[in-house]
Amino acid sequence: MTGRNLIGVETGVLLDLRSLSSVSIAEDKASAIVGAGILTRDLASTITAAGLFTPIGWHPMVGYAGWAMGGGYGMFSSAYGLGVDQILGARLVTADGSIIDVDETSHPDLLWAIRGAGNGIWGVVTQLKIKIYPQPKLLIGTLQYQKEDWPLVMMDWAERFEANLPIEFAGDIYLRNPTIDRPEMTFFFAWCAKPGEDIELGYEFLDRMRSLPGSATERISEVDLASFLRSIPSAQSAPVHLRGVITTGLTKAVASVLNRQWNEPRPLYMGIPSHFAHGQAVQPNPKACFPLRYPHRLFPLVCSHPDMLKDKYFESAVTAMADRVVRELKDTTDVLEGVSYGSLIPAIDTEITATFGTEALNRLRALKALYDPTGLFSGGYPALDRTT
Repeated sequence: MTGRNLIGVETGVLLDLRSLSSVSIAEDKASAIVGAGILTRDLASTITAAGLFTPIGWHPMVGYAGWAMGGGYGMFSSAYGLGVDQILGARLVTADGSIIDVDETSHPDLLWAIRGAGNGIWGVVTQLKIKIYPQPKLLIGTLQYQKEDWPLVMMDWAERFEANLPIEFAGDIYLRNPTIDRPEMTFFFAWCAKPGEDIELGYEFLDRMRSLPGSATERISEVDLASFLRSIPSAQSAPVHLRGVITTGLTKAVASVLNRQWNEPRPLYMGIPSHFAHGQAVQPNPKACFPLRYPHRLFPLVCSHPDMLKDKYFESAVTAMADRVVRELKDTTDVLEGVSYGSLIPAIDTEITATFGTEALNRLRALKALYDPTGLFSGGYPALDRTT
């Protein structure tokens, strides 16, 4: 198996759907049918050109369909809901070769399952029908802090900001060391004005963030989503070792653990793209099986060294680093033990019962037996043949 393979599946067939990248906007401009292979960058460009908007993630090269069906965190989830909340319908090819359309009136049970457990389980999804919206006013960009400012910045954030973020602001953070000896913390500033409201409240909140200690490098402006995504450089493919946890938030204890990292001079990379779920993202949606409808923050660890596949020393060093950070985070007691997000956190850190709950899992397993009784699609998430 080749290609983007974050969950670590080593056998099977990986389908490249990137040619299925069409976008068809409905006449009422309230929905669109998108090919299942479209990248977020290309979807944003097409929707923006039509004067419209739909919430997506902040990486331009992520496939939209997988992002949305797995959950769909991003800079606008607090204002519009998660990716699963945007799905109105789907078309997929099932294990027996049938082509079925799924929506609220046709196979609604499968629509419920696709909204949160849709990746690689039920069949090959070839298109999604999604919600689209009038284009909001956006104030968007980044504030970046160097390592010496992290302790005061994160502690102040934990004390004054984390628990009281407005729904117009998601609160995503990225900690990493793209230059090995210069770690950086980036706040993705994305203020999404409510319909009919001006952007001035965004500037007021930006002034509040400017009161954080330290010196930030600021790149923020009024710009559309497509233009912002074009400004983000594409990441180069590299071998990685994944771990991760979900916490109750960026608490002082979690901040203390993060502040202790990246201090030793060693040639290892670690990136932690942290999404925060609050606002509309945590509103109950009984028509979606996605389970994490309470405030929480994701901390996936993406760890790497260029030679880790050919040098056991670096492989062991990368693994040990990731294991240590996860252990230290769990020691804070602010981790939701076993709760996971399959698109970013690996099986070793996942208990599917803790994540989905017994009732939802039993319902998903019954649907699996109905739509894929032979288990042809066995490499997806959640792994329904697991008992924990």
